[in-house]
Amino acid sequence: MFKRSQKKKSSDKGQHQIRLFATDALLNLLSITQTNLSDSIQLEDDQFKKLVSYLTAKIDETPVRLKLLEELKTTNKRERQLNETKKVVYSLREADGTSGTALSFLREKLDLLIEERKNLALKFLSFQEELKRPSTEPLQEQVQHFLNGIQFLETERWEEDLDYYRTRFLMQREQEEEDHKLKGGFIPDDDPVLDAEPIDAFDTIKSSPRIMLYFSVSGKQHQKLKSLAKDYNIFMGKIPSKFTRDILDTELTEIERNLAEQEKISFDTGKELYALKRDQGILSLKTYELIQTLRSRLLNISGSIASRKFMKGAFNELIEYSSDDNLSDYEKNAKLKQVVHRLLRMLGEIKPS
Repeated sequence: MFKRSQKKKSSDKGQHQIRLFATDALLNLLSITQTNLSDSIQLEDDQFKKLVSYLTAKIDETPVRLKLLEELKTTNKRERQLNETKKVVYSLREADGTSGTALSFLREKLDLLIEERKNLALKFLSFQEELKRPSTEPLQEQVQHFLNGIQFLETERWEEDLDYYRTRFLMQREQEEEDHKLKGGFIPDDDPVLDAEPIDAFDTIKSSPRIMLYFSVSGKQHQKLKSLAKDYNIFMGKIPSKFTRDILDTELTEIERNLAEQEKISFDTGKELYALKRDQGILSLKTYELIQTLRSRLLNISGSIASRKFMKGAFNELIEYSSDDNLSDYEKNAKLKQVVHRLLRMLGEIKPS
């Protein structure tokens, strides 16, 4: 059916070499069964005619076949974007749900602390006024009566929830275990979109290079084939190896039918992506505002609770100054006023959200 010759013979006088990407369809068309495809192939006349006809047809059909490839690429890109958007929207929805509970919890606790601050401020101001007035009661007893009236909220039982919200909204750590449990409610594990092939697989065939066929042809044959071979190879270079059968070897009527189906899939995917992107924008703004509020409340609560350590230190100073025999009553009174003034400044730094 055909004759073989080594590559070096293609340089013989009157002989030219044509290279074409190998495909199953091309091998079958030319009845090529040889195992060593790197050998140069001498075409018979009927093989030459078939090859010219085949290449001409494929090049004429290039626009519609490449259009199907572009639709496949577009769909794949949109599916990847849809997958990523689903993850983002899931995270935003989860944060929105969590923030609702957090807002209620933190608002309640902050209100309690604000009320406590007001009560403490009144007690400190009353004691400050008491120190300004003459009294028959020893300063040490005045201080003790004042301290006996101070009661802090029991915030220890809040700490577990506060630690979670600090981690979730202040430290921005991913709650991987909890997220995985909640994930199924929005993104099924077997969602085919999640398994979509990366878009890079469409862009290059370097990861899976094709075999080249080498043809030894006459000068006359070369004139007819060289332009066809060039256009065909350019066309083939645009098709990833894994899609050769779907794009190149499929009949044109089926390609046109597949193109219509693929355009619909691409459109539907884009429509879903657009709707989800719109949700993402709305949720992003809402979540951003919620998180800013949550952070403010968390910082205020944390600051309020932490300030108690400094208050208790100041209370110890009141006891020490009032019982210091090395100080006169006037000096003690002055020291006590300084400490109370500092306590009032501490309270002034705790601001409601």
